[in-house]
Amino acid sequence: MKAVLWGPLSKGLRHLPAVITVIITTIITTTIIIISITIIILISITITIIFITITITTITIISITITITTITITITIIITIISITSTIISITITIIITISITIITISSILPHHHRPMHKTKYSKGHNLTARFKLKRPFGGYFS
Repeated sequence: MKAVLWGPLSKGLRHLPAVITVIITTIITTTIIIISITIIILISITITIIFITITITTITIISITITITTITITITIIITIISITSTIISITITIIITISITIITISSILPHHHRPMHKTKYSKGHNLTARFKLKRPFGGYFS
């Protein structure tokens, strides 16, 4: 009876090392596959994070550049407006001064009819006959 029971059991035990080898190989292979997939996922996540960081940094640099450019353009426009305004004011002042000097010069050269003459005893309200005595045709003087 021992031989009858031991026969099939011994036949099954003969395959035991092969089964253990398959199990161990499967465990090792599965572990290697899981580790490889984990490494690939971690590398992908790292690369994605690096690219996102580079993109955010680039966008930030572009934003800063646009802001600086806008500020520079605004300052340039303000300086240009101030320069044009000051030039217009300067030209206006120069024209006003030139016209004033021209008017003063012309008025000093021209005779001054509007100024009162030098007062003499004959100039205002006096009888001019004291100075010019006109003779009448038939003798005597006009009074």
